[in-house]
Amino acid sequence: MHSDNQNTFVNQTASRPAAVNQPSHFPNNPHRLSPSPTITLSSTVTTPSPRFFKPASQPLVEKFRSHLIAKKSLNPSSIKNYLSDINQFLTWLSQSLQEPIIKPQHITAAVIKHYQQHPDPTTPITTINRRLSSLRRFGHFLLTSGLTDTNPCSQIISLTPPSTQTQVINQFKHFLNSEQLSPSTVKNYLSDLNQYLLWATKTS
Repeated sequence: MHSDNQNTFVNQTASRPAAVNQPSHFPNNPHRLSPSPTITLSSTVTTPSPRFFKPASQPLVEKFRSHLIAKKSLNPSSIKNYLSDINQFLTWLSQSLQEPIIKPQHITAAVIKHYQQHPDPTTPITTINRRLSSLRRFGHFLLTSGLTDTNPCSQIISLTPPSTQTQVINQFKHFLNSEQLSPSTVKNYLSDLNQYLLWATKTS
């Protein structure tokens, strides 16, 4: 998720982790973590331009590479994809934190939640879900390697592609039939729904 326009979403002092600030668009957020970096969340997760800040090579990527190679069950293509996705995430986090080197304590559940909930809208869902899958594996690596006490990626959920109008109508038809309504009643409901969807499409 790369963009030349990025508002820094984290102000971090690595030696003095603080409590997570609750963003205005997450009222009454129950996931308050302490200790953790002080974060101010932006509306969309993107990668800032390198001209503002150029992160260093991330040691965590190399440790993850060694972990994946040691598994021996992954093909080179899979390893390449995992490393590419994690490098993208760590680059974004490094530039957001203005920290050249990302350490395990920087990767909190709150950071992962924000990364998941605010994807770049121009990125395809399939790409987003692949990156989230890579993060799940990365979180497991952090935990099992003793780099973190908990898995910050344990709550990641893949995104669901939006339903098409045809899918919505078919799902509604299935529901109506399950209610054992008469064919004429089902037909009328579907006609009304179809007219509404056509209207909504024209006015959106």
